[in-house]
Amino acid sequence: MTETIARKRLKTRRRRPSRVIGISLVSIVLTLIAFSTLYPLLFIGFVAFMQPGEYRQNRLGIPTNPTFDSLIKVWGDGDFGRYMLNSLFVVGCSVLLIVVLGSLAGFAFAHLKYPGLGASFVIALALMVLPASLFMVPTFKVVLDLHLFNNYLGLILVYASLQVPFGIFMMWTYFQAVPKELFEAAHLDGASVFRTFRSVALPLAGPALLTLTTLTFLTLWNELLFSLIILQDADSRTIIVGLSLLKATMGVENTTVLAAGMLVSAIPPLLLFVIFNRQVTSGLVAGAVKS
Repeated sequence: MTETIARKRLKTRRRRPSRVIGISLVSIVLTLIAFSTLYPLLFIGFVAFMQPGEYRQNRLGIPTNPTFDSLIKVWGDGDFGRYMLNSLFVVGCSVLLIVVLGSLAGFAFAHLKYPGLGASFVIALALMVLPASLFMVPTFKVVLDLHLFNNYLGLILVYASLQVPFGIFMMWTYFQAVPKELFEAAHLDGASVFRTFRSVALPLAGPALLTLTTLTFLTLWNELLFSLIILQDADSRTIIVGLSLLKATMGVENTTVLAAGMLVSAIPPLLLFVIFNRQVTSGLVAGAVKS
C-alpha cells in the first residue's frame, strides 16, 4: 500500500514540470496574440498625439512632445463632432429596431407553431449568410422609390434589414435553451403569447439582448458601403464616411491628422466593449448549455 502511494506521488512530481511548461507556453502565445491585437490601437494613439512631421522621424516611437492639435483639428475643422452625432443617432435607432424585431422573431421561431415556420426560418438563415454587397443595387432602388435617399430613416431601415437575420438567429438560439416549462406555466396561468414574451422571456434574455446590442453596434458603426451610398449630403455623413473622406475634405497629407480621425471614430465602440465586455462574454455562452 505504501509503495503504491509512493509511486503515485512520484508520477505526480514528474508531471508537474511538464504541466508548468505547457501553461507557460500557452501564456506566452496568448500574450503575443493580445499584444498583436492591442498594438494597432496603441500605434494610432501614439501617432495621433505626435507633432506634425514628427511621424517621419519617429515612426514607431512614443511622441516626445504630445499635443492635442490633430484631435482638435479633426473634431473642429474635420466636422467629426457632427459626424459622431449622426452615427450615434443612425446606429442607435438601427440597433433598437434590430433588438426588438430579433427578439420577437427569435421567440416566435423557438416556441410558437404555425404554418411555414420551417421555411421562414430557413429564409432568415439564408439572408444572414449572403454578403451585404449582393443587395446593394436592389436596396438602392428601393430607397429611391421610397424617397428615402439622403434620409436617416432610409439608412436605419437598410441597417435593420441587414442585421435582423443575425438578431433572429442569436435570440432563437438563446430562447431554445430556456426550459419550455416556464412558458407552459405562464400559458396555464392565462397569459397571452405577448404577455409571456414580455413578462417571462425578456427578463431571462437580458445577457443575450445586451450581447446582440453590442455586436450589432460594433458592426454598424464601422459600416461604410451603404452609408456612403445613401447619405451623400455632407451634413448627414456618418463618422466612418467622414473618416474615409478626411484626406479629400480637409486636403491634408499629415499622418497625425488621419490617425486622430481614426482614434476619434474608435472611441465609442471601444468604450462600449470595455464597459460590457463581461456581459457580452456571458451572453455569448448563455445559450450554449441547455438549462
